[in-house]
Amino acid sequence: MNQSPRPVVILDFGAQYAQLIARRVREQHVYSVIVPCNVPLEELRKLNPQAIILSGGPASVYDPGSPSCDDRVFEMRVPILGICYGLQLMSWKLGGKVGIAPRLFLKKLVSDVLDRIDQFQDFDPSQHYQLTLSTGEMTATEREAQATSVDNIELDL
Repeated sequence: MNQSPRPVVILDFGAQYAQLIARRVREQHVYSVIVPCNVPLEELRKLNPQAIILSGGPASVYDPGSPSCDDRVFEMRVPILGICYGLQLMSWKLGGKVGIAPRLFLKKLVSDVLDRIDQFQDFDPSQHYQLTLSTGEMTATEREAQATSVDNIELDL
């Protein structure tokens, strides 16, 4: 009997990069599926995920009507990775604190993509850069990491 592979399921909260997440998972030779964040729990269970990724999105967990998922997703006994909004939603639903960041932070991290983007042709291709901009919210853990980092550039917007 040929059994279907268990996918990594990506719950899409409106991220512009949900397809990129799925592609990166597939590049690791792991089957992945993108579903809306409000997929009924029974449909999610039928997919029999080996793991779940909560994507980012443009909303705040405090916005009225912000996207959510069934709380029972966190009881499925599979690994769950939250990215940006997905991390904040998971933290908030599991009793963590999500607060407003006093400033937006531009962080210097390691990456190999900027040398492929026209706007960054003046960057040294032997160096690796990644710039990320926060949404203006952060979990308590992110706030602690930011407070101890010396690589952050603070922008008052």
